[in-house]
Amino acid sequence: MTADLSGAAALVTPAATRRLVPALLLVALVVAVVGSLGAPLITSVSDEFEVSLTAAQWTLTAPLLVGAIATPVLGRLGAGPYRRRVVLVTLALAVVGGLLTVIPPSFGWLLAGRVAQGAGLGLTALMMGIARDHLPAERSGPVIALLSVASAVGIGVGYPLAGLLTEVGGLGPAYGLGLLITVIAWAAAWATMPQSPPGRSSAVDAPVAARAFVGGRCTRGRTAGWRAGGTAAHNRSDRAVDRPSGSRVRAGGRGRRTVRRLDPP
Repeated sequence: MTADLSGAAALVTPAATRRLVPALLLVALVVAVVGSLGAPLITSVSDEFEVSLTAAQWTLTAPLLVGAIATPVLGRLGAGPYRRRVVLVTLALAVVGGLLTVIPPSFGWLLAGRVAQGAGLGLTALMMGIARDHLPAERSGPVIALLSVASAVGIGVGYPLAGLLTEVGGLGPAYGLGLLITVIAWAAAWATMPQSPPGRSSAVDAPVAARAFVGGRCTRGRTAGWRAGGTAAHNRSDRAVDRPSGSRVRAGGRGRRTVRRLDPP
């Protein structure tokens, strides 16, 4: 009986539900758009800051890596009594990261801003938990499904929009879009996010989180090494070798083929 009463107390009023659902969808949409900003801007970042494409790719990889680590950590913290605070602090961190990406004095500051924005990627799962805990059962399922759709839509919208803004005004407007919508998401969360249901714990297993972080870095390193080795091998295999007889042998990925050149009589 006690559990039923606490569960009922966790539900928001119908009026609050009408405000909460759009806010949940907005946060999920915003963090997906912000996370996708790195992909279409890699070449522009490389040119503007005079860094290699490999270094510029970290503006996409770093936030994704941070988001992968932040998702279980924020989920655990948000399951406790500080859910509203966790959402607001994480979005505030993403706002600070957005400021760094808009006016970065160097590539290092830009990368630091993208890392801060990556923390927001962990909020999508937390939005699903809020929908499960604070919405009626007949509404929580459809809203959780919509949150998944919003994440996919955010990525699909972020790619072409960031590319268009970069073509028109450079990196500033593209990253400025991320800053603007993150501020809007923070304001919506501040106005609508409910407190956690009573009797929750938010202890985080620090060793497990640390192992996940180290594992993510090692995976990235192995992938980068594999790609580098594969590229070198591919380049070696695609070299054309001139033969004294006038034939040209080309080694391809699936075998060897010989193209004969006829000498003029």
